[in-house]
Amino acid sequence: MHERGAEMKYLEHRRHSKRQDTMDNQSFLSSEGVALARRVGETMQDDYALVVTSILPRAIQTPIAMGYAVDETTDLLSSFAEGVVEEMQALDLSWSSGYANLRRALQPGTGFEAHCLEQLQMYRLYLDKIDEGETVLMVSHGGIIDFPLIAMFPDTDYTEWGEMLSYCEGFRVSYDGNKFGDLEFLRI
Repeated sequence: MHERGAEMKYLEHRRHSKRQDTMDNQSFLSSEGVALARRVGETMQDDYALVVTSILPRAIQTPIAMGYAVDETTDLLSSFAEGVVEEMQALDLSWSSGYANLRRALQPGTGFEAHCLEQLQMYRLYLDKIDEGETVLMVSHGGIIDFPLIAMFPDTDYTEWGEMLSYCEGFRVSYDGNKFGDLEFLRI
């Protein structure tokens, strides 16, 4: 973990835990998912100033199982912007295609770019609500958690990033009021 500076703000974004029915978007966490979130929660070392999740049950339940109360929900963490899925299908990509492959979708004027920029704006909105030295915890879904990373760090060698984020995994970044930095992956 990188050394934290009081002049920075921090964002920790995690994917939800395992759900009962992967075909049901409204499905609750499974018993295995609750147990996983509890185990991960025991390793988390932050007192979050703000906890924000997707509006879907599994995202709301994950930080609660980790031991954190949810302060807000937002539909911006719940689904892709209009046109993103179709653009990805046209490029033969899915959210699990890997960061290097997904970088191909980040082109000016695309729905994918608009989605990523909207996510970064949302991050800034919530980071502006906290004080320096504090952290926002967000919990969302596969793809939604991964895509903004490409826009945050567009000139990166994504092959070093490894696989897409899995259940309860995430990332932490610093924010200086202008740009994001100090990317740390939170793998299980």
